[in-house]
Amino acid sequence: MKETLERIKKDKLVAIVREDSQDTAYNAAVACIEGGLKIVEITLNTGGALEIIETLCNKYPHILIGAGTALNIELANQAIKAGAKFVISPHTDKDLIEFCHNNNVVAVPGTSTPTEMMTAYNHGAQLIKVFPISNLGGPNFIKNIRGPLPHLKLIPTGGVDINNVADFFKAGVFAVGLSGALVCKEAVNTGNFDMIKRLAQEIIKNRSYAF
Repeated sequence: MKETLERIKKDKLVAIVREDSQDTAYNAAVACIEGGLKIVEITLNTGGALEIIETLCNKYPHILIGAGTALNIELANQAIKAGAKFVISPHTDKDLIEFCHNNNVVAVPGTSTPTEMMTAYNHGAQLIKVFPISNLGGPNFIKNIRGPLPHLKLIPTGGVDINNVADFFKAGVFAVGLSGALVCKEAVNTGNFDMIKRLAQEIIKNRSYAF
């Protein structure tokens, strides 16, 4: 787990891939990697998610591959067996956190409120997903949360894009999750995976403005 945490701390940008089609999801993930992103989350409600995770882990051993939308221990277990090094969920589940830690995998439970964040932290979560950040107030929400709770390592998702990514890092996030602003509908609908690659490159560039 320590190595995974260090890699997320270093690279800070998590590409989130969620698609019905297995081929589309795989090609989108590859485009993110070719665009320079080093952390990819494949959500478990993606078509062929487990196969994609296993294939990416074998083909790109230098890339950190994880699973998202893990609703229970059974799904988390399948993802870990496929090679996932971190498991993200949309909710906080004490047993799921413990299961991941017992298998030497980082758990990232989902939260929306300070109470949920502290509950996740008290259950042992080293990283905490904040979702959906666009509805919660964006970078200002993170800034306000970190006033009384500076020890929390937050990863906002659901509203991080090219234009605000630097603001999130200035607000003090540990990392960010990039979904629709990266794997965008236009690129997916047209099969233009080069667009996703270019978006990844642009997001990496914009992130650098925060440091």
